[in-house]
Amino acid sequence: MVKIPGKIDNPDTNNPEHWVTGRNEAEARENAAKKFSIGKKNKKNIVLSQDEDVLDTWFSSGIFPMSTMGWPNE
Repeated sequence: MVKIPGKIDNPDTNNPEHWVTGRNEAEARENAAKKFSIGKKNKKNIVLSQDEDVLDTWFSSGIFPMSTMGWPNE
């Protein structure tokens, strides 16, 4: 999620416009700068926060097919 003083002061986790992606923090910051038209000087003002549930979501969805077939009991 991205917070940018003066543009997005109170980001909403339910608003997809307040999210950016990247393979690392630098890429996410660059993508946020492009998305919100932030100049090079002001990139340092972008505050990024990672979704805390990403690992849990991927893990849970990965075991869902196994759990419907009886795992871990069978």
